Amino acid sequence: MAASSAIGTIKPAGEVMRQPTPEKGSKLLMGLALTAGGLMLALSVALILAFTNGVF
Repeated sequence: MAASSAIGTIKPAGEVMRQPTPEKGSKLLMGLALTAGGLMLALSVALILAFTNGVF
């Protein structure tokens, strides 16, 4: 292995210390989780109101 090719693979210090960027799909996953939580809460409230008003 030539010394020039070994030196060329070394990354600068700023690139090594850089934090990984978050995945773009994480925002979509968070949105889907919040939507699922909201729908579950709405269904729970609707069922509680239905039982208290004697619908079932």
